[in-house]
Amino acid sequence: MPKSLSADIKNDIKSAILAGKVSMEVANRFRVTYATVNNYANKFFPNRQRRLGDRPMVVSAQTKRFIKLQVLQGQLKTAREVHGKLMELGYYISYKTAINVLESMNFFAAIKVKKPLLTAKHMKRRLAWAKKHQNWATDDWRRVVFSDETKVNIWGSDGCKYYWSRPGDPLKPHHIDVTVKHGGGSLMMWGCMTYEGPGYACQIYDETMNSDLYQHILDTTLRETMEYYNMDWSTAYFQHDSDPKHRSKSTVQWLQANGVNYIDDWPAQSPDLNPIEHLWHHLKLKLSLYDKKAKGVHELWERVEKEWNSFDKEVCIRQYNKYVIKFLHDLSRCSFFTHCMARGAGARMCDLGGVEDASIRRLGCWNSDSMNGAYVTGLHREAMRSLAGFGKVKGNFYLPRANLDPCVELQKKVFPLVDEWLDKLDANAIEYNVAARGFLTLMKQLRITFLQDSVLIMKDFPAHPVFKHELFNDPLFVTFKSNLEELLLSDSTPQEITLLRAMPALAKELDTRFNAQDASLRLLLQQNQEFQSKLEDISTGRAPVPVRVTVDFSDGNRTVTGVTSNGLASEIQGDSQVGLLSIPSQTTIDTMMFNASDGQQASTSSVSVTTSTQGVHRWSEGVHTIHDLWREYTVELGGGLSIEELNKSQKPWYPKSHKTFHYRRMRIIKAIKNYAEEHSITTDTAVQIAERRRLALQPSLDSIGKNISKLYID
Repeated sequence: MPKSLSADIKNDIKSAILAGKVSMEVANRFRVTYATVNNYANKFFPNRQRRLGDRPMVVSAQTKRFIKLQVLQGQLKTAREVHGKLMELGYYISYKTAINVLESMNFFAAIKVKKPLLTAKHMKRRLAWAKKHQNWATDDWRRVVFSDETKVNIWGSDGCKYYWSRPGDPLKPHHIDVTVKHGGGSLMMWGCMTYEGPGYACQIYDETMNSDLYQHILDTTLRETMEYYNMDWSTAYFQHDSDPKHRSKSTVQWLQANGVNYIDDWPAQSPDLNPIEHLWHHLKLKLSLYDKKAKGVHELWERVEKEWNSFDKEVCIRQYNKYVIKFLHDLSRCSFFTHCMARGAGARMCDLGGVEDASIRRLGCWNSDSMNGAYVTGLHREAMRSLAGFGKVKGNFYLPRANLDPCVELQKKVFPLVDEWLDKLDANAIEYNVAARGFLTLMKQLRITFLQDSVLIMKDFPAHPVFKHELFNDPLFVTFKSNLEELLLSDSTPQEITLLRAMPALAKELDTRFNAQDASLRLLLQQNQEFQSKLEDISTGRAPVPVRVTVDFSDGNRTVTGVTSNGLASEIQGDSQVGLLSIPSQTTIDTMMFNASDGQQASTSSVSVTTSTQGVHRWSEGVHTIHDLWREYTVELGGGLSIEELNKSQKPWYPKSHKTFHYRRMRIIKAIKNYAEEHSITTDTAVQIAERRRLALQPSLDSIGKNISKLYID
């Protein structure tokens, strides 16, 4: 047994481990094994932080922060420059280590994106154009017809391509990306797109276009596109870039003469603002998917026409939406980031507004991974309804005061700092902030509501201290107040909205009564059908005929034989008797009247009543399984006589419209009986086999009766 260590050595080992010494160094120092040091370390410090086994980075954290700043500012553009900079700082490392330093800071190499050159003049014009159209709504952008020209090469660039090979393998044909000078032939085309779908496109021959040819394209191709989508020149907007032939004097005169609304200040070097550029990209991608290149320009144009016509409305809507979202983002009107309202806060607000639990749950996805709720760009209707004070009854709400907006001068007197801070944001005088712009824009809209509501509140609370402000004595507000009050007196709420808002209970009661009336009508129709069916059964002899016989006696002590039916006599006594008899076929009823005083027959009358000798066999059309069909034949589903009993008692007879239906059912019955007899099994077993066969093939009973071979296959 090995000798245990002394207490002093144990304390020294403990102190060395606590000082952060390596286990091997401690073992060599105190002449113990490596395992002994680890055992004591686990015993004394079970929760200690273990050192990583990797080699520590040569470059310090401070130097890495410096390199990161240089890369972000663009002063160090390549890994070679980073390697040289580190060598200058005294870090004699390899080029691969420099790449590792960049990757440790989450920098990775990427291909530079090619973008048009934007000068200061271009940027200024782009900003001015964006501000000019910042108040356009989504419906305004949907009325814009975007147009452009593009060049399509037979041997165009399909982007970066890769291939797989082993070291030392020779170069093979499928490893090569073939190139041809000048693209191997090309064509120029003009096209346009609308929100409803792509417009007509045309080829520009000789790849040159002047003002006359451009006006001819507008007069033919563009006009046909407008007529195809039922678009009006006066309401739509036509977009084209600042090409000289688009801005020539003759082209402008043609546009004005034809009443075309066009965007005349499209900024140069702005292909990212035109969604048709994305459509060109998709078109050329589709052309690159062909296995073989086009043999000439004519075949290339045929492919272009085919792929262009394959674009539908959904593709155009997707490009329009991307364009509008990007445009609003550039103007700071919306954000790509998700600003969410916590679901708990949203639920509490809706609960205060009297909204139902189902509406509260629709505020967002109720899970612990993410908080999805009401976003800044689209607040949920339930939350807005409760915050606005509306009830939980859904419907339209008419606000007459919203028909009149105050003048701009009066609006600027409410929250005057809003315009000042918006101007600072536009001039970049303060730090750019999406949330700040959104808040200021909201306040700019709320001052209109504030002025409109103030007119209504002043009627109920004219002495409120807030109305002592100089704003409410301003001539502009006094004029606005008088105009709005006059409008409120003359304006009337639409009748349907008034009923929905004032009498929701009445609407609910009417709906309940209409539903009850429909149910009663359906019940009457059902009873009428049952009565007609019973009447038909009685008239054809399928059901027994009830006969009511009344016999009156002058003397209550006399007994006579009143009714005879096929030798069956009913002896009736008493003052008055009423009996209900069932009269079978060929029944003769003899009614005899006797004179009680002399015992002689006073009168005799014989009435012969003849009913149908053949009963009608009626199968139920609601039977769909073999089990129910066999039960109807042997037992009768309705509780009356079965088809088998009717066949035994009398010769079958069927209506003409029901005859084929009956015979196909009887073919199934006969097949079941024959199969049971041939295989020496019971009919119930044969029925089960037939039902399994029907479930496997899923045919109808009518189909089985028509082709009886489907029923059994041995």
